[in-house]
Amino acid sequence: MKIAILQDGFGPIHIEENKKKISNFYQKASTAGADIVLIPAEAICGFEPECLLDYSDFTDMLAKAQKELIRSTNPETALVFDTPFALDGSFSPSVIIAYDGCIQHSLPQFHNDFDLNECIVNFQNESLLVASFSAMTHLPL
Repeated sequence: MKIAILQDGFGPIHIEENKKKISNFYQKASTAGADIVLIPAEAICGFEPECLLDYSDFTDMLAKAQKELIRSTNPETALVFDTPFALDGSFSPSVIIAYDGCIQHSLPQFHNDFDLNECIVNFQNESLLVASFSAMTHLPL
C-alpha cells in the first residue's frame, strides 16, 4: 500500500487556497499510484480561534471546501483528513476518510466510550487503524 503525506504550509482562514493545495496534491499522488493521501491536522481551514468570531461564514466556507474535496475523490485513492466542524456546520471534530466521491468513514475525535473497533476501516482489502491523537489517548492500557 502506498501512502502519500502532504507536508506544506497552510494559511489560517485561507480555505480556498488550502483546498486547492490539497486537491492538487491529491490528484498528483493518485496519478502516481498512492492508495491513501494523508492531510495534516486542520490543513483545510488553517484554523485560528478568531474564526469563531464569524462562525457561520467560516463554517459555511469550510463545509463547501470539504464537500468539494470529498466529491473529487476517486475509488482507488482515499483522502484522510481531520476537521473541527461537521459538514452541517456543527462543532464536531472528527477524522474523515473519503473515496469514490463520498465519506466512507467518520470517526469523532472526542467521545467517552472509546472503542478501538470503531477506528478500523477496510480499504482495498486491508484493515486500517485510523484515529486522531485525542481519540488514541482514550485507549485502555
